[in-house]
Amino acid sequence: MKSIASSPGTTTTPPQQTKLRLPALRRLGVASLLLCWAPCVRADLWSKLLTRDVDVITVTDMTDIGRTYPHATTAEPVYYMIVDVGQQFFGRAWAGEKVPKTREARKWMMTAMSEQGYLLADDLHPPTQLFVFAWGMLEGGEGRPALKFLGGDKADLMWEYEQAGGFVNVRVLTRGIQRMGVVGKLWDLAASNLFLGIVRSYTMDSMKAGKPAMLWETRFGCPADGLWLSEAMPQMIKAAALNLGRETKLPVNLNASDEFGGQVDYGELKVMGIVPGPEKDQGKDEPAPPATDSH
Repeated sequence: MKSIASSPGTTTTPPQQTKLRLPALRRLGVASLLLCWAPCVRADLWSKLLTRDVDVITVTDMTDIGRTYPHATTAEPVYYMIVDVGQQFFGRAWAGEKVPKTREARKWMMTAMSEQGYLLADDLHPPTQLFVFAWGMLEGGEGRPALKFLGGDKADLMWEYEQAGGFVNVRVLTRGIQRMGVVGKLWDLAASNLFLGIVRSYTMDSMKAGKPAMLWETRFGCPADGLWLSEAMPQMIKAAALNLGRETKLPVNLNASDEFGGQVDYGELKVMGIVPGPEKDQGKDEPAPPATDSH
């Protein structure tokens, strides 16, 4: 049996290895310069030097149908069912990461959604939308593999990879001006190792009819270097939830460490409803098939 509010698979954590975190090491170098003033340095300053912030980029795309649906609010909630496909591979990843349990990640997402007016359906409140939730990691590089995923098209950055051979786009002359604020941060982060997440919403009626109609898609990510996924994910999800189902003209940047003060409190998860799933041997978990397209 497969739980509507859970994933049938669990993510196998690779053998733990020492993880080289260059930003943290650079901060360690700065911290060493302060040793002579150690009695005067506050504990939270030491922590700041050695720990990277959870700096989140979020983008939401809306379909024409999605624009006709009202936004969820706590006063007028939207009731949903969720399919959690758990950890997915968005591209090249890395070993030795501290990965949260699938149930934990789902709990963080469901709680964050409830704060925005999205509530799990029950007997008194049938679902009107079906959510598909996935998360994972993506190794960066000079090719900026996460640029489109994080909204590079909305930030008008994709042209740099679409130039015809032998020709130089005249906008190259002004790209220094263009890459300011959130656009500049997006450009830089797209080359980094990232933790990523994605939520898609479909109308429940269309799913029952076998003709899925997507309403919106929210994608989000934050730099992985200097952080562990199991520790960064609660704040990353909480920041991304602010834009769930809310179309963004540009990617939105929020420093979750500053915004939430490192405190994210979640209550007990409630699972409602089940649907038949493929049978499998006891004690063996098989990953669910990906429910998202590559970006």
